[in-house]
Amino acid sequence: MIADMLLEAKRPQQALVEYQTDLKLNPNRFDALYGAARAAEAAGKQSDATEYYALVTQSLRWIKLHAPGVDPREAASGTEVSRSSSSAGVPPACREGILPSLLSASVRLARCQCV
Repeated sequence: MIADMLLEAKRPQQALVEYQTDLKLNPNRFDALYGAARAAEAAGKQSDATEYYALVTQSLRWIKLHAPGVDPREAASGTEVSRSSSSAGVPPACREGILPSLLSASVRLARCQCV
């Protein structure tokens, strides 16, 4: 996505505009929310960054509550609950792929003082 390239090129203001355009077309898209938060922070727009990080956190909590095989207690507590063998029938991508990374990120964001 062009916004990611602009952010990598140290052009956060332009990246933020692109992320905002993407969010108009794809509301609540996780990558755009997180990118917008990072771009706003890099551009020195702390209040915008805080807003976007709050939306990222909200999005991650929604994922935690609705994803298959995820213990909803994690969403309420902000901590990871140990997994039992009850993951039978849960797609491997949800157990081993991106979902655990998102869950870990949400725990880190929940502990972050900027949100």
